[in-house]
Amino acid sequence: MPQSLSAQSPLALLGPFVVGHLGQIHGMLEKLKQLDDLDSPAHLENLGANSMAENCMVTLKNHDKSQRTVQEFQVPWKVIRGIFNYLGFETAPFDAMTGATSIAQALLYPTDDDHHDQELGYYRQREWRITGDYYVNGSRRGRSLCNAEKTWLLELDEAFWGKATHPSEPTPRVDNALSLVQPTPAELVNKVTRIVVPNEFSEQARRFFGDSGIAIGYLDSSR
Repeated sequence: MPQSLSAQSPLALLGPFVVGHLGQIHGMLEKLKQLDDLDSPAHLENLGANSMAENCMVTLKNHDKSQRTVQEFQVPWKVIRGIFNYLGFETAPFDAMTGATSIAQALLYPTDDDHHDQELGYYRQREWRITGDYYVNGSRRGRSLCNAEKTWLLELDEAFWGKATHPSEPTPRVDNALSLVQPTPAELVNKVTRIVVPNEFSEQARRFFGDSGIAIGYLDSSR
């Protein structure tokens, strides 16, 4: 994506436009997920309840950047659940769609560095794009940061982590940051399809991986 410089045409704003709107889509999906989770076992347990009564009312609020309530709605729970039954028909879970928007945002990056007059400077970085907001078998691979971790990041670079990611999103970057959940050893082994070991370790490899279905190749260490 090209950078958005004031001297360029409006088409130069395509990159920030896409990234910004992906952020808004992500925020919308998060709100939908919160509504969909109102009758989840975990949320009901926190409320000390067993179920949501069909005739109960749910209060929805919108807040400005100072967290002042600017809009408030009373919506029957039966209506909310009916809408989500409609939206959930043959669609992916909100968790998966929310993660997909985060992954898409991580793929977009400037190709040029006209601010420092380096043609294709960013493109030549060949950086990895790491994202943590995705799910494997229903398990989220990125967790929200605890207060101590947020404090550490703000102390490291408050100008960056304390800044909002988009004008429409008042929360600072640090509140949206995720820590990548490392896979367990069993999960890593399940991803392996073939290993190659020196001949002198062939017996240990057969004992360790023999029943896992992993193909074992042997390397002559004298070659």
